[in-house]
Amino acid sequence: VVSGDESAQVCVWDVATAEMVFHFADLHRAKMTAMAFDEAGRRLITGGNDGTVRMWNFSNGQCLRELSGEDFLEVSSIMFIVAGQNKLVVAGGWNRKVVVWRDDAEASSAQSTPERTMSGHAEDILSIAFSPHNNVLATSGYDGRILVWHMESGLVKFTLCTPNAESFEVRFE
Repeated sequence: VVSGDESAQVCVWDVATAEMVFHFADLHRAKMTAMAFDEAGRRLITGGNDGTVRMWNFSNGQCLRELSGEDFLEVSSIMFIVAGQNKLVVAGGWNRKVVVWRDDAEASSAQSTPERTMSGHAEDILSIAFSPHNNVLATSGYDGRILVWHMESGLVKFTLCTPNAESFEVRFE
């Protein structure tokens, strides 16, 4: 099991013994708020509440890349996707934008700028999901709206609206 926490520490746990196998710390100067693995499970992608997105070698904790974005605020969701021949890192957060970086073999350890920034949410983005079958990305916002994006064009295909999203109540029984 791999866990991450606000102190920007990642721990790997042995499920059979409940022992921590290894950990690495200080992944961000701010609180770590999101993380995901690449398709091979060899690199860990993390996001912080200061808008930083970093890619790490999961075996040794070395920072491989820092992914930058304009006016990026707290990162609340990150996903590594394979869309056709493209490998992409996708992040969303409090800036209400979906930021996409290409994961190229030529990418250096230097800062990488986004390939695309997609706008359309009126509230903070909470989560991201991808369907490789029809090449669409779904992002959910704090207001209950789900935007479904076509990854080739970067345009919103349609919006799903949760009925009465603003009147939801949390009930504990």
